[in-house]
Amino acid sequence: MNSPRVALMGMILESNRYSKPANRADFESLTWMGGNALMAEARGDAPSLAQEFAAFVRAMDATGPWTPVPVLLAASHPHGPVEEVVFEEYAEALADTTEAARSGTMGGSGRRHHRHLCHLAPRLAEAGRLAPLPGRGRL
Repeated sequence: MNSPRVALMGMILESNRYSKPANRADFESLTWMGGNALMAEARGDAPSLAQEFAAFVRAMDATGPWTPVPVLLAASHPHGPVEEVVFEEYAEALADTTEAARSGTMGGSGRRHHRHLCHLAPRLAEAGRLAPLPGRGRL
């Protein structure tokens, strides 16, 4: 039996529409990590990642064989909406990694996921959850 391939990704932000938009530096100040570094941190003795993420990795490790596909974990302290450029970079990382890792039990197209995320962007902007780039107006 093949072990399940599980893509590990997430974006964590407590958002307030009246606060300063969250930029890349805001995420890097807490967590912007992917690949082997993400797995090493999650499996470390005192991970600096979101507790839920590290706990999920530990639980998967304890329940049997699996193949983690570490994509990207982005977490920021509370801010306003996510800047569009940061959201696009996050979506592109998801698309690139899932496309490269696609095989076996992990089906679907990373590019399709990216298109899905980009279709969400206008709705997120209307809800005040995503900040457009300066000078670009609406998404």
